[in-house]
Amino acid sequence: MADVVDPDSPVEAPKKRKILLILPVVALLLGGGGGYYQYQQATVSDEPAAEEAAELIEYGQFAKVDGIIVNPAESGGRRYLMVDLALEAADEETLAEVGAHEVVIRDAIVRLLGERTVDELAAVSGRAALKDTIRAHVNGIVTGEIDRLYFTQYVLQ
Repeated sequence: MADVVDPDSPVEAPKKRKILLILPVVALLLGGGGGYYQYQQATVSDEPAAEEAAELIEYGQFAKVDGIIVNPAESGGRRYLMVDLALEAADEETLAEVGAHEVVIRDAIVRLLGERTVDELAAVSGRAALKDTIRAHVNGIVTGEIDRLYFTQYVLQ
């Protein structure tokens, strides 16, 4: 017959205590190792983001053209567009020229915006083309190069 061992016997009690003490330690080590592994994986996956951050866009200098208000084509004067924009150039000479020719530039922008209908001006998808058109006309007025154009305010009522 097999020996029957009483689990509550004084001989078995120290083994139980050892196991109960070792289990939390093992769980802690495994959890810590898993956490460290996850940390390492996150650090490795963040390296491309750090490289992208190093390739930040370099901006030039800006000239603002504020307070342009036009009635869109075919609106019968019942609708208006109010626009503020900023012109970006790499050199100060171009921006000084923008300031010197501001009246001509404003007139060109008012004319270009006033030729468009409410539907054309309301379409967000057409704003990039509108920016390109305005920028091309401004570049035709100044001898320098306007690199980018930004709408800083665009309100269509």
